[in-house]
Amino acid sequence: MVVDLDIQKGECQQIGKEYELASGSIDNVVAVATIIEGNGECNNELIHGIPLGEGNIRVSIVRSIVDEALLPFPIKDEILTVRDAIGTYVAWPKDLIIFPTEKMAAKSKGMKKLRKRAEGNDDDEEEDLDMQSLPPNVLTSLKIVCMWVKETLTNGKTIICTFDEKIFGKVSKTFVNKMDINNFATMKEVSGSCISIYISYLHGVLKKSKMVEMVGFVCPTDIGAIGCGNPIERSRAIANRMRNAKRG
Repeated sequence: MVVDLDIQKGECQQIGKEYELASGSIDNVVAVATIIEGNGECNNELIHGIPLGEGNIRVSIVRSIVDEALLPFPIKDEILTVRDAIGTYVAWPKDLIIFPTEKMAAKSKGMKKLRKRAEGNDDDEEEDLDMQSLPPNVLTSLKIVCMWVKETLTNGKTIICTFDEKIFGKVSKTFVNKMDINNFATMKEVSGSCISIYISYLHGVLKKSKMVEMVGFVCPTDIGAIGCGNPIERSRAIANRMRNAKRG
């Protein structure tokens, strides 16, 4: 087995050894691949006629985990998804390739967290909302919601919300947790899940006013900068939504 001495995050990359590939975030594993030996000049090396680019590695996908997952660097209009790329080689960001030491560290962290929970000492538990930190003019109804969340959404519990196909062009689902509600109540940056719920409410208002045919919405959890894939995937999500929406 050939060993590539280019060190990535403290470990050697073994040519021919199988690694997991992630998309968007390191915990979203979509495929298994082997690393293909390069010429040592990553920036100038070509992948299907396109420069490999700094920070990327040439891999050969041997097994798909999420068939429809989009490639970080599609090949023209022919090879777009993980399933399309099986049997060929593509460019993949180094920081989205899971090396053995990273996988062991993640597993160890998860076991440590479970152990703390079992002992009743979970440092990662979300902090309860301090009711005194709410703005002085906050609505009474929002205070009641915050009190309910504080008592109900404990130990990682969430509220699951499902959206009708007519809202985002597809049946979709999201969830909100204690932190989402806390940030909303204290006027901090809100999550894409909260925005999706607001859009769902707004869709209902438009429907009552018979204006729903005039407006189209894109699901925020498909196009956000964090956890929604790379810029190409997010751009494609917007393009597909506009393409499938009603004319005008």
